[in-house]
Amino acid sequence: MITFVATANHSLANDTNISVGVIRVNVSYTETNFDNVTFNLLNSSNANINGTKFNGSTNRAINFSGLDDGVYRLNVTVVDTANNSNTSDQRTIRIDTTNPLVNHTTGSVINNTNLTVASIFVNYTVTETNLANITFVVSNASNGSQIFNTSTLFTTDRLFMNYTVNGDGNYTLNVTVTDTLNHRNMTVNRFVTVDLVAPVVTFSVSPVNLNPVEAVTIGSCVATDRMDPNVQGILSIKKAGQSGYTSVSAGSYTDTNAEGVYTVRCTSDDFAGNSVTLEKTFTVAGGGVSGGSSGGGGGSSSAPGPIVKKSLMRGAAELEETPVSIESSEAWDIEGSVQYAAATPGEVYSFSFVPLASDTGVAEDHSIVISNVDEEAGTVTLIIESDPQEITLSIGESKEVDLDSDGVTDLLVTLNGITDGLADVTFAKLGDWIEPKEVLSSTVEGRTIDTWVWIASGVVVLLLVVLLLVKIFSKKAVPVTVPKGRRR
Repeated sequence: MITFVATANHSLANDTNISVGVIRVNVSYTETNFDNVTFNLLNSSNANINGTKFNGSTNRAINFSGLDDGVYRLNVTVVDTANNSNTSDQRTIRIDTTNPLVNHTTGSVINNTNLTVASIFVNYTVTETNLANITFVVSNASNGSQIFNTSTLFTTDRLFMNYTVNGDGNYTLNVTVTDTLNHRNMTVNRFVTVDLVAPVVTFSVSPVNLNPVEAVTIGSCVATDRMDPNVQGILSIKKAGQSGYTSVSAGSYTDTNAEGVYTVRCTSDDFAGNSVTLEKTFTVAGGGVSGGSSGGGGGSSSAPGPIVKKSLMRGAAELEETPVSIESSEAWDIEGSVQYAAATPGEVYSFSFVPLASDTGVAEDHSIVISNVDEEAGTVTLIIESDPQEITLSIGESKEVDLDSDGVTDLLVTLNGITDGLADVTFAKLGDWIEPKEVLSSTVEGRTIDTWVWIASGVVVLLLVVLLLVKIFSKKAVPVTVPKGRRR
């Protein structure tokens, strides 16, 4: 009988993993007529790579050294002088002296990346024969390096991980691989900034109604961002009648010769690529009234029509407001809607509307008055005229309005929000909206006759009168012959 004998570092148990390239074998056996003993070392394919035979009965131990990483099997056979033999049980030993290999690969998030999405994708490769586990760790440095996620896998079947983060932050991630001998290896830390929110910008324009050549004060475009401390705000302006924007500086702006609507734009981009644009407008018009607060964005095109002052009753006090022409907005013409992000109580918005029943195309003048802004209650009350209709909207609410009382709604009014006592409202066209058009016509006894017909008729009559007068005067001018004898 042959028995493996365990000493301090030798004769290891079956299915043992060791981290050195040496296998020490120590056995005991009992045989009176001993002849020889053979120590056999086999590789993972069961090929005998070292069979060492001893003829002395005292040879009961051996060292197999210089071995590479891999799987080995060993057994011991004892033979007596009568050629009887006995073989020990076979033991399997795994040698692993190498740390695991783990690396990021194609598709994995790049170090020092700025993301505008709430997910971080990690793709990696692992080289390890005796895998124990793979551990992923994501921590958020913005929360004191708090560990956000720890995931452990026990197989290499899936070599990727997609993390969903819960908000802005500076995240650190790594992948650690451990083998069955407790060898470990870890990727270098990768740092990722997640920025889901665009910067916030503020600026002012005052006054919003002025005469040509008068100055308007444009406040600085101030930008702030939770993740980007160096975010900047940039100002630009689109002059009345122009389609493009040019750079402009904060301060007094005096290039207001052209009448119409000017749009001032404040933009900002953070390092993650999030961008924001805030627009405010002011109107230059001859006979306009200076003053008023800055209005929200919405775009502009050609100069609006004459500014008319409208009197509105608010309780016991009468307020006079200069209407803002909705039709001066490009968005109203192109998209059929316009947004005013900073509508003040008492502000008036004017537009024209052609009733469906109209057969002349003549437009009716209408207006929308911001009657009351209640930020605490989250409501705004508006009065829509010419036939006054009062509606009250809560934040996020929309209402349809019938302008000409024909049973078909024509206008959609939406309250987007309220900030610092200013209402953010949107006006949009509904249904078969007929655009105002000019009709050159005169009406006689209830019938419409084209103006150009009257002009042509007048010219014809005038020509006939001239011809008649020429004919009359030609008859009166016939010469008279005097006899020669009577001449003097």
